[in-house]
Amino acid sequence: MINKLIELIIPSVIAPIVIILIGYRYFDTEKRKIKRDFIDNSRKLSGAYFGSCLQYLYALMGFKKKIYSRKEISDLFLGLQKPYADLILRFGKDTDYNHVKIYNIQKEINELNTTIINNGNLKTNIEDIVKSLENVHSAMGEIERSFYNEWKKVK
Repeated sequence: MINKLIELIIPSVIAPIVIILIGYRYFDTEKRKIKRDFIDNSRKLSGAYFGSCLQYLYALMGFKKKIYSRKEISDLFLGLQKPYADLILRFGKDTDYNHVKIYNIQKEINELNTTIINNGNLKTNIEDIVKSLENVHSAMGEIERSFYNEWKKVK
């Protein structure tokens, strides 16, 4: 009688516990995968944005030497607006360090572009462009490090 009772109780108690443990492991793995995908996509977006910024700033330096036309410069400026919007939406909170850093870079590039439009030609000091390039490079490194640190935290 006791053996029969044990045979009925053990499977009904152990089976749900095993199912719960397997399910937890699956969802935990899935959660980590989603987090890593988010970080990877963020890195791709930041790469697209910073690449566009650098391309635009180098084009401004080339414009001084008549390598690029005004239309090409405008196209490059418009081309960096989409990755900027995607990246700002990705970071969400406007108090986030990365959000603020990218916003400040975009603000600096917008001011540079406004100066070019208002002057009618590129009379912007080349040092301003170089300073912008240095800021973009430093922000790029900081944001990449933050992505790497987030990636390491996901176990």
